[in-house]
Amino acid sequence: MLDYTKSFSNVIPVNSYVSYEGDKTIDKILQTTGIPKDFELLSIDIDGDDYYVWKSIEQYQPKLVIIEHNPTLPPDVEFVDVPRRSGKAGFGSSVKAFMKLANQKGYELICCTLANSFFVHKSLVPHLDICQKPLSEIFSYDYVRYVLYSYSGKAFLFPGKAPYGNLNTIESTLRQSNVLSNPPENSLQVVLIPCEQLDSLMAEDKLFKEYLTARGLKEDYDLWLQNRQ
Repeated sequence: MLDYTKSFSNVIPVNSYVSYEGDKTIDKILQTTGIPKDFELLSIDIDGDDYYVWKSIEQYQPKLVIIEHNPTLPPDVEFVDVPRRSGKAGFGSSVKAFMKLANQKGYELICCTLANSFFVHKSLVPHLDICQKPLSEIFSYDYVRYVLYSYSGKAFLFPGKAPYGNLNTIESTLRQSNVLSNPPENSLQVVLIPCEQLDSLMAEDKLFKEYLTARGLKEDYDLWLQNRQ
């Protein structure tokens, strides 16, 4: 990046870790650049702490903010992920939560793509000459999934494809076992096991039993095995 931009006198490349606290906040980093307080565009896409990084910005008001939201959370769900200090990807926050934060900062939502929300400072919205629509109409539902139940109690994922990753291998199924520290309110974390995997899981019976036992699900395992027989 340094080599590519060195011929542009108006470009100031900065290679830095970004945080929502300490000496690596956006405010602290931008103070070293001389950038205007109302610069044109801020894009935040860091898989987890996006909400907190934007919230931490107090000295700058970019005209346009593009920020990543979790597209699996429907537009009526207000959810803010817990801060991540380990460097690992988090759950992400919902677009509704970002809208509330944006309103506090003086911004309005103008559009959404699959996983990004676009917020413009309220002072500039009248100049856009656009008809603002409710969130339910501009939100992309492509990654929203529903768990449906038949009258017999069988559960189905609809649409029947995982929005992230895949459900085609035992390994990918078991990787879902990472427990969230703060799942969305009134939600229940589940591990999805496609029907076509059941025979494979039976073949790897020891692995499956150890997996369930380690998570305190021994009774559920015994009941499942009894029903399979």
